[in-house]
Amino acid sequence: MKDGHVIVKKEQRAYKTVYRDWYTTGIQKMDHNYHLINEGILTKQDFNILFESENGKKYIPVETTDSLYIYSNVIMSGNFFDFMNQVGLNVSFINKYGEKIGSFVPNNSRRNIKTELKQLRMYDSEKERLDMARRLEIASVSNIRANLRYYQRRKNATELGAAVKDMTDIITKLNEARDINHMMMLEAQARQKYYGCFNSILEGKQFYFDKRTRRPPQDPLNAMISFGNTLLYQRIANEINRTSLDIRIGIVHAAGNRPESLNLDLADLFKPILVDRTIFTLVNRKMINVNDFVEVENNGIYLNNRAKKIFISEYENKLYQKVTFDGAERTYDYLIKNEIQKLKKYIENGEKYKPYKYV
Repeated sequence: MKDGHVIVKKEQRAYKTVYRDWYTTGIQKMDHNYHLINEGILTKQDFNILFESENGKKYIPVETTDSLYIYSNVIMSGNFFDFMNQVGLNVSFINKYGEKIGSFVPNNSRRNIKTELKQLRMYDSEKERLDMARRLEIASVSNIRANLRYYQRRKNATELGAAVKDMTDIITKLNEARDINHMMMLEAQARQKYYGCFNSILEGKQFYFDKRTRRPPQDPLNAMISFGNTLLYQRIANEINRTSLDIRIGIVHAAGNRPESLNLDLADLFKPILVDRTIFTLVNRKMINVNDFVEVENNGIYLNNRAKKIFISEYENKLYQKVTFDGAERTYDYLIKNEIQKLKKYIENGEKYKPYKYV
């Protein structure tokens, strides 16, 4: 670490155990997380989970599993969620558009009233919340700028250089902003300019970015952005739910009727490096093509099962890419967990909080 920033070395990947028959069974293990793409039935089998599909049976050992991610129509037996609660597993449900539709969080949560009250006091303090929001927003735009610089060095595109300057200007304005709504407007401007650079980063003619669309996404690139963002939101949500922090109480994103806010704040720090780079890799290496997407009646576009499998694999590879952090080789998965712990220490003990910045 130098001047509070993470120093990134040449890419080194720590590949985790992956089922070799992933493309036929529709189930993938990456580290302690399982992704279920195909339709099937989930049941408790002794002290394991059994997933049955038209391609056969696969056992999921609960003692080495943290989370399940389900992307298709899956039937659960009557005692399945009792078992999930007993063993403390999170289950996330994601629809065909890459949007989270629900989750199961075990009731053995580590939340405690003292931490929740401190979160609420921080949220209710206009000065403190504004200071924390400024830190997060500046770090988020800084990471967008760093990603643009990364590709500027490789593409030598004039547009990318101009966008880097735009991000620097927006960071200056964030330092001067007097309310969170203004900060969010500035961040939205930064992301709009950033998305406008995608066509300078993408190679080939199959994929073209026009504008950001969602609910549902209107083209393949937006489908991948929505899908990748959901993966990141839920990974961070699962980690937050393993701590005493209350995920409903955000900092930048207002706490209201939304069931999750804090994970959205932290995800913005990692989107450029994890989600966007996954997309650029898949497109530029021709790992995904326009035939890997499906259009439905309401003009929405989503990834087919093949594309979801490929996306998840590359996304998880990025998640376990190693960087030098505090003098040690760490993965982005570690950095996410560390970010949550830093925020927790700030809220509980008042330790200084510096959001993650990629350089």
